[in-house]
Amino acid sequence: MRKVLIVDDAADTVDLLTYVLKDQGYDVCAAHNGRQALEVASAQRPDVILLDVMMPEMNGIEACRRLKADPELRMIPVLMVTAKELDEDIVAGLDAGAEDYVTKPFNHLVLAARLRAALRVKEFRDELAHINEQLRVETENLEKKEAQLREAQKLEAVGQLAGGIAHEFNNLLQVIGGYANCAKEGLSPQEERYLDLQQVLKAADRAGTLTRQLLRFSRRRVIQPTSVDPNQVVANLAEMLRPLIGEHIALEMILGNGVGAVQVDADEFQQALLNLCLNARDAMPSGGALTLKTGSVMLRNPLWDSRFQITPGRHAVLSVSDTGCGMSAEVQRRIFEPFFTTKEVGKGTGLGLAMVYGVVQQHQGAIHVYSEPGKGTTFKIYLPMAGTPAGDEHAAESEPAPGGSETILVAEDDPFVRDLAVRILEKNGYTVRVASNGEEALRIFEQDPAAISLMLLDAIMPKLSGHEVYRRVAAEHPQAKVIFASGYDPEAAGCRFLMEEHWRLIEKPFDAATLLRAVREVLDGEAGDRDLATTGGAVTH
Repeated sequence: MRKVLIVDDAADTVDLLTYVLKDQGYDVCAAHNGRQALEVASAQRPDVILLDVMMPEMNGIEACRRLKADPELRMIPVLMVTAKELDEDIVAGLDAGAEDYVTKPFNHLVLAARLRAALRVKEFRDELAHINEQLRVETENLEKKEAQLREAQKLEAVGQLAGGIAHEFNNLLQVIGGYANCAKEGLSPQEERYLDLQQVLKAADRAGTLTRQLLRFSRRRVIQPTSVDPNQVVANLAEMLRPLIGEHIALEMILGNGVGAVQVDADEFQQALLNLCLNARDAMPSGGALTLKTGSVMLRNPLWDSRFQITPGRHAVLSVSDTGCGMSAEVQRRIFEPFFTTKEVGKGTGLGLAMVYGVVQQHQGAIHVYSEPGKGTTFKIYLPMAGTPAGDEHAAESEPAPGGSETILVAEDDPFVRDLAVRILEKNGYTVRVASNGEEALRIFEQDPAAISLMLLDAIMPKLSGHEVYRRVAAEHPQAKVIFASGYDPEAAGCRFLMEEHWRLIEKPFDAATLLRAVREVLDGEAGDRDLATTGGAVTH
């Protein structure tokens, strides 16, 4: 039902118009001066405004000017109302932005026709705004894809260059090592020349390690994939990690049941995981916790990152989480670049994560990183399950995800994740209120708690964490419903409460179907219920 705002200081005029318009099927609201008109329009968002020219406090011309200056209200058509035909006040109103006018006493046929015309203008503007918004979103998506493509092309070019150099350098190292060993023959281990040659061989061995890392990154090294149990890879790695990470770091393994097998080169993949663990160790010089976790997940959509050619279907996921210093967004954008490092000179080559990137790509997998300064880091590696055709299980779960009409509070400090969640929810019928940190989320909820059916809270946010926001809300509203979102492992510091208190968790990055199903299940469940189920990332455990 279309809503009309009548603005007139004469009560009999308001009553007459209300009767006529309701009889024609309109919903009606009213204001009695220009200042009230601004307030009512902002609160009720009518489809058209009938605005009298002459009123106390603020006349119709000034009210029209202010309506058209407000970005939230300027699209609402305004019909000026006057007792004279095209007088100077009407001209002034049209100059202020009004779309049309009607005269008193009202001719009901003329009034009805001009209202219909104004509503057609409103529909056209709404459609145009929708198209512009779609274009804006598509442009942003295209810009992101182009940036990802440029990054992938840059890494590919660097990889090709690095691979070519490493291949030739390996040949040189072969010659250096071979002749150094020949020169050692017949020398006593105590001789100075023998010791000098030993240093040459040690340097050649270190250089060989660097070239192997470059070849892994450039994917020029031939891999030998076999069917491997991810749990066994992680268990074997844990045995060698203990002396490497030190007693000041707690090591924990969480191995999933029935993870299945993946087709990988076990040595290459274990080396990649070792590099992640050593990076985690270096991020915790004063101690902390290192968690290795395995599980199986369902990718419902083609992967979110165009750098990786990975398709829907069941995958193994391996996580390496630490409680260390974390990384800024700028560092995260560059961590897979060869020779990029934040370590002191002589403390690192900058090839460790580049090698991990190359190994993951070579195995048709993907890697995602989640980190914030001071809050630790989680790397997640996704690998297709051995013997599982991509998309088989995806096809079985292709039924449309449910939508709804409730109001949902989305609190997320990452603008890309926040915009994605809002877009998914609004597209499927929900009303969304948005917060970029915990304090803002709490303030929005407290303004109108009865209107909010569900809170979707990032577990770790600035100012107040998602957990603290919910704790304060639940103190006054124990029936409030919540879903937490996190890119960190639920067992990691700051997120452990999710498992300890059995909250529903959506793992980032998530897709539309995963989010919508989780929202519908929580909304339709009993108030206060908690669910151990974890969904995410385009993934569902």
